[in-house]
Amino acid sequence: MKIISPSFEILTPLDGQAVLKHIELCGRVCYKSEDKITGTSAATFVANIIKRGHEAVLEHFNITVKFICDRGVSHELVRHRLASYCQESTRYPGQQVHRQHYQAERKRHAGGLLCCQARL
Repeated sequence: MKIISPSFEILTPLDGQAVLKHIELCGRVCYKSEDKITGTSAATFVANIIKRGHEAVLEHFNITVKFICDRGVSHELVRHRLASYCQESTRYPGQQVHRQHYQAERKRHAGGLLCCQARL
């Protein structure tokens, strides 16, 4: 039996400056201040949004993360619906060879794959 260690992988390519600019654009719509966007205004604007407690603006950007974790852990993650989830099926894993390996693993280790899209 192959034991798989828990891990994660961020599947969304991330560029910090692009994220800040996207959030700034969305947030400035709320304040009707799109005309104040400059090449360097994003970080300051987002910092001020956070200071004011206007975190809803941060929800306009999301990332997708792939988790490999214990089935019980995945159930805790999806329980509260903080994100959108796709979870590897324990009934239909695709190839027969993979299914046999995965079922043997599942009986002992309860491993699973969880892919989620979460808003920042």
